[in-house]
Amino acid sequence: MIQLTKQPFDPGALLSGFCRGRAEVGAVASFTGLARAEAGATTLLELEAYPGFTEAEIHKIAEQARTRFDLADMLILHRVGQSRRGSRSSSSPPPPAIAARRSKPAIS
Repeated sequence: MIQLTKQPFDPGALLSGFCRGRAEVGAVASFTGLARAEAGATTLLELEAYPGFTEAEIHKIAEQARTRFDLADMLILHRVGQSRRGSRSSSSPPPPAIAARRSKPAIS
């Protein structure tokens, strides 16, 4: 799932929902971006997106990751609009939540 939102979100709740019922995956990884304060110089981050285009570009990146890492599923949520410093601005590629089908040998 790829979604853009103007609303604040709870990454813990999203991750819990994403993990529910996943008995056939070996790992789930997540990423959450934060709006940086830049040493106090920034109070607000504003992210713009072009509906349709932005999701399509994120989808391209997500499909490359799905193929490269043999991912079973992904959840990508990206915040648009205004975010105060320190707030969650994105859960974006690298995917915020990915489910891996199997592990590959660490040493070949």
